[in-house]
Amino acid sequence: FLSGANLAWNQFGGDVGYGNNPNLTYFNNMFAAIKAAGGNSMRWWLHTDASFTPQIETNGSCPGLSHNMTNAQVIGQMEDVLDAAYANGVMVDICLFSFDMLQDSTNKAWSDFNGKGNYNFLTTPSNIDSYIDNALTPMVNALKDHPALLCWEVFNEPEGMTSEHGWTGNQ
Repeated sequence: FLSGANLAWNQFGGDVGYGNNPNLTYFNNMFAAIKAAGGNSMRWWLHTDASFTPQIETNGSCPGLSHNMTNAQVIGQMEDVLDAAYANGVMVDICLFSFDMLQDSTNKAWSDFNGKGNYNFLTTPSNIDSYIDNALTPMVNALKDHPALLCWEVFNEPEGMTSEHGWTGNQ
C-alpha cells in the first residue's frame, strides 16, 4: 500500500521551469526522510497556479511548458526529481494544477501569475487542447516509463476556485 507525504512543493509552483531548479538537495533530503519514516510515496504539485509552468498566455493558450526554457529542459528537471525519488525508493504522484489558479493575485509576490490567462485557459476547450498537445503529452510521453512515476493527478481541490464553497476564488 501507499504511505507517504504531500510535499506540495519546495518553491511554490516553481520547482521546475526556470534557472537552476530543481533544488535536488532539498528533494533528496525530503525523499530520504519519507523513506526513513517508512513511507514509499510523495505527492508533488507541479504547475500549481501556472506562474512558472506551463506557459499560459493571456488568451489562455498554452504553447509549451515554460516561457524561459524548452519542453525538453523542463522535462529534464522533472526527470531529475523523479531520479532522486527512485534513488530513495519513493514513488511520486505528480499533481498538475491547484485551486490557486484563480485565487486573488494581490498576495502573490511573483510577477508571472496571469489570472486572466488562467481563467481563459480553464474555460476554453481549445486552450485545454493546446495544453494537452504542447505540454501534457510531451511530459507523459517522456516520463511514462520512469520507475518513480506513480501517477498523474489533474487538479488539487478545484472547488477552491469559486466562492460558492466558502473559498476566496475570484470566479
